[in-house]
Amino acid sequence: MYEGKHSIGDCINPSLLLERFLTDCQEMTEKIECDSYSYSYMADTIAAIYYYREYRSCEEFLKVNGEFLDQERCEWVKYMWRTLDTMSNEQRAELIIESLVQMPSLVSD
Repeated sequence: MYEGKHSIGDCINPSLLLERFLTDCQEMTEKIECDSYSYSYMADTIAAIYYYREYRSCEEFLKVNGEFLDQERCEWVKYMWRTLDTMSNEQRAELIIESLVQMPSLVSD
């Protein structure tokens, strides 16, 4: 995608964008009464797919980030990695879209 003479993709830092998204999700669950599980699931799913694409293997991810994860979270990472291994790029993209679509509404009816 281009805007003027510069590619918009050149201006986006995916890791900072993910960090901001995850921070926003956390802030939303703290500020408003909502289904925090839905936000957590959505944030975790999107983060898992991001890191799945950034690292060559689950072992590499755990080696780099293991000190920040407890045993339960490490097991979840392994489970998600195995699950994502069985999916095509299209299925992973659909999972992201589905997660975002299921995001609880911030506007009360």
